[in-house]
Amino acid sequence: MFDLGPSWFAVTTFAIGWVAGWWLLAQRVGLPPRGSRGPRPGVAIVIPARNEAERLRIGLPALLADLGPEDELVVVDDASTDGTGEVATGLGARVIRVEGPPPGWAGKPHACWQGVHGTTAPILVFLDADVHAGPGLVDRLAQAVLDTTASLVSVQPWHTVRTWSEQISMLFNLVSVMATGAFARRGSTAMPPRLAFGPVLACRREDYLTVGGHGASAVRGAVAEDLALAQCFSSARPLLARPDEVTYRMYPDGVVAAINGWTKNFAVGVRSAPWWATLAVIAWMWSLGGGWLASPWFAMASVVQLTVLVRRIGSFSPLTVALYPLGVLVVVVVLVRSILAAVTGRRISWKGRGVTVRQRPE
Repeated sequence: MFDLGPSWFAVTTFAIGWVAGWWLLAQRVGLPPRGSRGPRPGVAIVIPARNEAERLRIGLPALLADLGPEDELVVVDDASTDGTGEVATGLGARVIRVEGPPPGWAGKPHACWQGVHGTTAPILVFLDADVHAGPGLVDRLAQAVLDTTASLVSVQPWHTVRTWSEQISMLFNLVSVMATGAFARRGSTAMPPRLAFGPVLACRREDYLTVGGHGASAVRGAVAEDLALAQCFSSARPLLARPDEVTYRMYPDGVVAAINGWTKNFAVGVRSAPWWATLAVIAWMWSLGGGWLASPWFAMASVVQLTVLVRRIGSFSPLTVALYPLGVLVVVVVLVRSILAAVTGRRISWKGRGVTVRQRPE
């Protein structure tokens, strides 16, 4: 009889990758509970915004209601053409208008840098305009900064998915979280290999200014400014949010925006990840990409695993999970595109501007 089952090599390589996937996301390290500290210093929230009127209209009210008497909130209107500044002002935020970045700067680092110098509070928080704050988020971010020896705290928000085009980010989100290595083992998450999640960043103002912040030479022109900024700090603490803590919608403007967004960040992220986490992610992706070809039992095992893991990061559809081999193909294509763009210096359209992927955090 012919043995049509998978070879021992196939079984072994799939098992290694499948176990690596569980190990990379073995624990959820989240924000401290509300009210776990007493009085805190003031917090300065800086929101860089370029054509973000509708997102601010949805997200700003809850954030403004969360501010304490010593807190500040500044929206940096980066040459928007959709009334972003007027919407933010009407909702009660203070607005700083900038007319695009000067030579040598990318738009977001320049907006963040200007926002910092328009505030004075001792704790800094940087939020993307599409972030939706849960109750007590400002307090919890301040507590996270005060409670850790890490000099940069970042939070991966829960990904709220509402359209089919947003489903494309499922595996990208998982890889981004896994590649930090912060959720792979028990113990401290303040690690020398420094990675950060860009939507939510928090730190002490003193530490930020000491390392140069968004004005540092390695950050000001970086297309992945969150990764470049993290490399400036001595350590970083990535955290993973629950849906009641902080959420966002990533690339809701369609597939093209999603592909361009992941392209501009992916190559830099791969180079910045700890080597051991990179190897484990490769093994896991190998099990996803090749396992379903080797055996239907491997495919079923991957579907079970993804069903569990995606619940830790967002509201992705079971159909997206079932079609994961297509997701693996998209990840590979985008990674190749990102590497080629980084090598050749090809510019990619983002927020109405051309950005270059070539920059690498120092």
